[in-house]
Amino acid sequence: MEEDKRPKSFVFSHRSVGRSLRALSNDTRRMMAPLTAMNLRVQRSNVMKDLIHVAGPLGVTHLIVFSRTEYGPNMRLIRLPRGPTLTFRIKEYTLVKDITKLSKNSHFDRRDFLVSPLVVLNNFNKEDRIHSLTSTMLQNMFPPIDIQTTRTSECRRVLLFHYDREEDAVYLRHFHISTRTVGLSRGVRRVLGRQAGDLSSYNDVADYLRRANAAPDSDVEDEAAVLAPTDGESEAEPRDDDDDLEGEGEGEGGLKEEEDEAEGEEDPDEFGDAAAAAATAATGGGGGGGSPPAA
Repeated sequence: MEEDKRPKSFVFSHRSVGRSLRALSNDTRRMMAPLTAMNLRVQRSNVMKDLIHVAGPLGVTHLIVFSRTEYGPNMRLIRLPRGPTLTFRIKEYTLVKDITKLSKNSHFDRRDFLVSPLVVLNNFNKEDRIHSLTSTMLQNMFPPIDIQTTRTSECRRVLLFHYDREEDAVYLRHFHISTRTVGLSRGVRRVLGRQAGDLSSYNDVADYLRRANAAPDSDVEDEAAVLAPTDGESEAEPRDDDDDLEGEGEGEGGLKEEEDEAEGEEDPDEFGDAAAAAATAATGGGGGGGSPPAA
């Protein structure tokens, strides 16, 4: 059996970070689908060594860790097993639920997350050593594209990493990709897209097309769709460094990562039952101070 060499990741928040930053961690985890452990649980007793010990047997190549210090929230990108590690300070962000509430044209389709997103890097200076390392790290977190075998229908998401020289900051955007037939009138587009509704009151389809084409264009209909699962920043009011730290329980229930998902829904876990087997192996190996996390 051929070894799967695609990059895989663990995304989690470390220690007490607050509800908002924990939700950002969950949004980022979904953004990294499908090559990430969607059901990863990290307890307070787990240390970084536990996660590294479990990551090896699962073929995990990257860790994305959200934490909070006295200077504010941070995000660390760690390449396993020997580095490098990049640390970013999070200036502001917008959660999925905020975008969904404010956008009239938000989009969510579970099929979008069956294939890894395309990655676009913009405005990075390859001549600068730090920029070159950062762009290479970001690019290698996702599987490469094979132009010969990739189908257009599989390109459903794109991640944009844009470097702003004036602010010395990296902006992240997560978009949904949709295809449309160009050169057609509005009425024909509706018929092809099965959005025409009830046509029983028309004697001929030409009557519907004339009426639809005469109607004023809708800004909402032509607006680019916003992909609900994760945007680094949007038109919604961004959250700042002063996250809501309430709700950090002292019992066992307050020590585990909680997913922001609807009841009854299950996210596909790329690693399957292998995570439980690796966790059992880690327990026998004594990987750090505490029980290993379960993916």
